[in-house]
Amino acid sequence: MKSFVIESNWKLRKKGTGNFIDAKVPSCVFTDLMKNKIIKNPFFSDNEKNLQWIAEKEWEYSCKFILPDEILNKKNTKIIFHGLDTYAKVFLNDSLILKADNMFRKWEIDAKPHLKNDENSLKIVFSSVNKTEKQLQSKSNLRFPEGKKSFTRKAAYHYGWDWAPKLLNCGIWKPIEIVAWDKCKINNIYFSSNILSTDKAVIKAEYNISSDEKTRVNIEIKNTKENKIVFSKKFNLKKGSNILSCEFEINNPRLWQVHNIGEPYLYCFENSLSNKSILLDKKTTKTGLRKIELVRDKDKAGKTFYFKLNSNPVFMKGSNYVPQDVFLNRVTADKYEQIIKDAVAANINMLRVWGGGIYENDVFYDLCDQYGILVWQDFMFANNLFPDTKHFIENIKVEAVENVVRLRNHPCLALWCGNNEIDEAWHNWGWSHSYSAKDSARLWENYKTIFHEILPNIVKKFHGDIAYVSSSPKFGRGNKQSLVQGDSHYWGVWHDRKNFNSFIPNTGRFMSEYGFQSYPCIKTIKAFVEEKNPNINSEAILNHQKNLQGNEIIDQYMKQYFFVPKKFSDYVYISQLLQAEGIKIGIEAHRRAKPYCMGSLFWQFNDCWPSVSWSSIDFYGRKKAVYFFAKNSFKNVIVSSVEDNVKLNIFVVSDSLKNFKAKIKIMLINFNGNILKQEESIENISSNSSKIYKQFNIADLLIDADKNKCLLLSELSIDEKKICSDIHYFTETKNLKLKEPTITFKTKKTYSGYIINLASKYLAKNIYLSIDEKGCFTDNYFDIIPGISKQLTFITNKKSNDFDEKIEIKTVYQTMDK
Repeated sequence: MKSFVIESNWKLRKKGTGNFIDAKVPSCVFTDLMKNKIIKNPFFSDNEKNLQWIAEKEWEYSCKFILPDEILNKKNTKIIFHGLDTYAKVFLNDSLILKADNMFRKWEIDAKPHLKNDENSLKIVFSSVNKTEKQLQSKSNLRFPEGKKSFTRKAAYHYGWDWAPKLLNCGIWKPIEIVAWDKCKINNIYFSSNILSTDKAVIKAEYNISSDEKTRVNIEIKNTKENKIVFSKKFNLKKGSNILSCEFEINNPRLWQVHNIGEPYLYCFENSLSNKSILLDKKTTKTGLRKIELVRDKDKAGKTFYFKLNSNPVFMKGSNYVPQDVFLNRVTADKYEQIIKDAVAANINMLRVWGGGIYENDVFYDLCDQYGILVWQDFMFANNLFPDTKHFIENIKVEAVENVVRLRNHPCLALWCGNNEIDEAWHNWGWSHSYSAKDSARLWENYKTIFHEILPNIVKKFHGDIAYVSSSPKFGRGNKQSLVQGDSHYWGVWHDRKNFNSFIPNTGRFMSEYGFQSYPCIKTIKAFVEEKNPNINSEAILNHQKNLQGNEIIDQYMKQYFFVPKKFSDYVYISQLLQAEGIKIGIEAHRRAKPYCMGSLFWQFNDCWPSVSWSSIDFYGRKKAVYFFAKNSFKNVIVSSVEDNVKLNIFVVSDSLKNFKAKIKIMLINFNGNILKQEESIENISSNSSKIYKQFNIADLLIDADKNKCLLLSELSIDEKKICSDIHYFTETKNLKLKEPTITFKTKKTYSGYIINLASKYLAKNIYLSIDEKGCFTDNYFDIIPGISKQLTFITNKKSNDFDEKIEIKTVYQTMDK
C-alpha cells in the first residue's frame, strides 16, 4: 500500500470573497487567520467576544496537488479525510465527493474516478455551524436541554464550558491522505488474549482484509522484539471484505502493568500479507498483554466498583483530561509527551478522557501505553440529549465503531463510558420536568437506545474484553445510591459550598470527579492581560473566569481557610494553596477508604486555554500547587493523618503488591523546630491496604502545646530511608502563628539541572519557588520544618551564571496582613 499526504499549497478564504490567504493543514480557520494577522489572538484579553462572527461565515479551503505514478498506477485509490470540523462539502476536481457532518469520523471516499494524471484540485467548503444548526432545529419537533448544538457531532467544549471559551471553530483538523493498493489491503487487526497468565498467553488476531478478487494469501506474524515468527498460515480470500482469525502462543509472557505497579511492557507484531512471496500489505501493531476487569459485585453496602489488572485490584489515582487546546491542530507530539510525562511524575495511573472533548489522537494512547497509564474513555456525549432521527443514529453508530476499532489494541484502554452526566442531569437537574409527557418519554427512550443498546453492543462486538458503563456518574450527588455503587461526581465542595472535610463522609466506591478552582500563576496571567496591575475584577480576568460564581466561591473558601491578601499576586498564590489543600483532603479521604473506595480522579488535569480553572497544569504547562500536593498524595505508599472528633488517626495506605516492614516515627514539633513529643515503632505494612497504625487523643497530645504554633510530623522509613511523610496542622492556616522564616539555600549544577538544598530557622509554610528560566522544579509549595532540610531539583538543559540570584521565594508569611 502506498500513501500520499495532501499537506502543501493550501489556501483559505471566506466564501464569496476573492482574497485567498496561505493556510496550513492540519489547520483551523482561527489559527490560519491569526497566522495571516487578520485577527488578534482569541485568548488575549476579551478578544474572544469580538471574534464570534467567524462562526457565522462559510470558509473555503483549497489546494492543488500532483500525484506520483506509484499512486496513480495502483488499481484502488481512496482519499481519506481523518478529521473535518464539522459541516463540510468536499469537491475533488470540481466533483462533489463528500458531505461531512461529524468531527469525530474518518471519511473514506473512492477517488479513482475523479483523479487526474496531472494537476488535481481539492476544495472543502465549511458551512456555518450556527446557521446549519438553526436549519436542523427548524425541521425538528423536539427541543433539547442545551439547544440546537444537540444536532452537531462536534467537540462540546468548543461551545464554551465553565472553564473554556466559546470559539466555534472549523477546519481540517486532521490529515488528508490518498492511499492506493493492488489486490489486497489490511484494514485493521484486533489482538486479544484468550488465555493469559505469567506462564502462557494465547493470543487471538482478527484481521479485516479487503480483496479485489478470490485469491489465496499467507498471513505471517512476527514478534519483532525477539525477531521471531509466531504465526504463518495460508488463507482463502473472497472478493470484498474478509474477516480472518488466527491464534498463537507466547510462553512466559511479559504482562503490561501500570507504571506504579510494574513495567508497561509492549510487544511489537509485524503483520505481513503476501501471495506467492509477493508482499501485498504490511501493518505493525504495538500492544500489551494484560487482563483488565471492572468488578461490580454485590456487597453489604451496595456494589463494588474497582479495576483488576492482571488479577490484582488496583486503586486508580488520577485526573480528568481535557483537550490541550481549543485549536487542536496546535497540539504537537511533544506536547502530548510532556503532559503524559507530567502525569507519570505526579504518580497518576489513570486519566479519564472526558466526553465533552474529543476521542484523542493515536499518539495520546501510544504514550499512555508506553508510560503505563490506564485510560477511562468516554464516548463524546456530554451534558445534553440528542436527536432520534435515522441519519443521526446511523452517524453516531459509524462514529462509535470507527473509534472503538481504532483504539481497541491499546492496553491502556480500561473502560468505555457512554456519556458524561446525562443520566444525572435527567434525574437530578430538572430536565425531565421541562417537557410534555410525550416528549419526555421520547427523549428518554432515545437516551436508552443510544446508551443502553447501541454503544454497549458496539463495545461488546468490537472490543469485548473491556467493560462499558452507560453514564458517569451512575447516580448524581444527593442520591444515597451514589455513595454505595457506581462511580461518583462529588461537587458538594465548590458548587454546594460545603467545607473541605465534607469529602470524607461523601466518599463513594469510585470518585471520578471532584474539584476546586484556582488562578494560574502570574506569568500565565500576564500572557492574556494587558493591564500592568490587574485584579480579580479586571475585564480580561473576568473573561477568563467562565464559572459565573467562581470568584465569589474562591473568596468564600479563602476566608474560611486562609485570608484574602491585598496584593493580586499574593491572592493568586493563596488561591492555588486553597485548591491544593482541598484536593489533598479529597484524595486522601478516598485512599484511606480503600478497598471500599478504589479510585480518585480529580477534576481537571490540564487546560485548553489560559484561564481561572480547576486544572493542576495550566495552558502553558506551568504546574499549580495542586499538582505537587496530588503528586505527594498519590505516592504508592502514604502516611495520612485525619481528625475524627476527639481522636487523631494516623493511616498508612499502600498500593504495593508486597507486604513490608517499616518504621513509623511521629513527632509533635513547634514552629521553632523544638520536638515536644515523639514516638516510633516498627510496623508490618500489609500489601494493597489502608489501615490505622497510630491513634491519639488530641487533647492529650496537645496538653502542653499551642495548637496554633505546632504540627505533627509522621514519617515512614524502610532501612532508615524515608519513603513518605505527612504534616498535620491542628487548625486552619489563617490561625497559625507564623514567624518570618529565615530561608537559606545552596545549589549545585548537575547534568540535568540544579540540585537545590533549603533550610529555615522557623517553619516556612508553603514555599513557592519561581525563576525566570526555562525548566521545572520537581517539588514546590512545600513546608520546611526547622532542623529538617529539603532537597529538590530544577530540571533544565541550560546553564545560568546567576542561577541563585534569579530564584524568588514566597511563603504564606509574606502574604499575611501583619
